[in-house]
Amino acid sequence: MSFTVTNAFDALTDIKKNINNISNSQKIRMANFVNSQIYEYIIRINPEDYISDFTISVIANTFIYARPSDFKTMSIIGTGLFKTTTDTGYGLLNYDGQGATIFTVGLTVTGTTSLATGVITEDHDSGSTGYLIIRTISGTFQDNETITDTSTGSATTNGTVTVFSPSTDKVLQRNYGSNEEGYYQKGTNFILTPIPTGTNIYVSRYIPIETALTVVGDNFINISTAGNKYLETIRGLLLVQYEIFNKDISSEVVAEQRANNILKDFFGSINNTPKIYNL
Repeated sequence: MSFTVTNAFDALTDIKKNINNISNSQKIRMANFVNSQIYEYIIRINPEDYISDFTISVIANTFIYARPSDFKTMSIIGTGLFKTTTDTGYGLLNYDGQGATIFTVGLTVTGTTSLATGVITEDHDSGSTGYLIIRTISGTFQDNETITDTSTGSATTNGTVTVFSPSTDKVLQRNYGSNEEGYYQKGTNFILTPIPTGTNIYVSRYIPIETALTVVGDNFINISTAGNKYLETIRGLLLVQYEIFNKDISSEVVAEQRANNILKDFFGSINNTPKIYNL
């Protein structure tokens, strides 16, 4: 804890002292360092609030599947690659014939012939083809019908909806190059062993990388106003470290709870989308 919090505080102090003498790119680099440090701290204390899902549609004779673009780690309890069960929690809908428009997660997709609807939770876009993961399905989507979302997304269904729900049945993780049943990670891909002989659905539960700052706003790192809450948070974490971690290591659980409460107050309600403070 001390390494993370102390370095975050030092970086913030440097920003405050040099705010008028550094470039925007330097400000961003410093702020991203603080973001990264606090994010690392949060996911160690509260990892269950940051776990994201990424659905993988497995087809026969294919064993390499790309990890999600925001993938960070699957080394925390509750993460990993999980099998699914046949249920009505989610639906997987293949599409093709997609033009330049793309589907938007969170919007409702509608079949123009069937009038079936569903809320988009994932869009696995591979160019003109791909598949949607949808929830809250109403009606029955038809094969080869046009589907549109409530913005600009449009394509043609390729088959009907396959319904599923994630399960607690975790796929074993094997060492690199293993031929035993399970999966291993190689570069940016998941490798399934043995090679699948049919279609299936897996759900990858993982910790995502933090959201990086890329632009400087009008009140960027205004320590005297917008930054006060940030300073209070860092100082609060340092106080917890000094009062409990440094004086009474047996109260570590209490310290983590206090630190967790400070962070929750600062970030608001933490959910599956990382909420990194934008100074």
